[in-house]
Amino acid sequence: MVLIIAGGILAWQYFGAPKEEAVEDETVDWEIYRNEEYGYEIKYPQDWKFEGEWGAPPSPMFTYRWNDGGYCRFNVVVTSVDDSGAIAGFIEKGYEQTTYTIDGILGIKLTKSPQDPQDYIYFSKNLDYYRITKFSSKDIHEIECIEKFYQILSTFKFIGLEETKE
Repeated sequence: MVLIIAGGILAWQYFGAPKEEAVEDETVDWEIYRNEEYGYEIKYPQDWKFEGEWGAPPSPMFTYRWNDGGYCRFNVVVTSVDDSGAIAGFIEKGYEQTTYTIDGILGIKLTKSPQDPQDYIYFSKNLDYYRITKFSSKDIHEIECIEKFYQILSTFKFIGLEETKE
């Protein structure tokens, strides 16, 4: 009887124990944009282009272009001004508000429809207000753009910024 139980345990360990599957990090070879002033970094695919910093305050812009002229882009805006008025305006225009967590910070995600050319993510940390926006050419590539945007967004993380700002 002991042999049967021992044999059963050994068989279960060999055949029945769940195997650990290696999770491949698809972002391992991606480029990294670091913003030391606001203490964050975000990864983006090598086939995307860093377009530079635009606007006031300067915000990085990243773009992917398809051969047929379609594009997908996103930018990160950091400001000391509360954007709650802009958020209310988007909701009045029919955008749906849901919660979204980015690097442990609870924020707001605004979307209008599954294939709308813009999505907005709002959150705040250390008296700074962040807005990350996805823009697209609203074409046959929209679903791919949305998927890539949220994969890129999953790499956003805060780096070495003190917890309080003066």
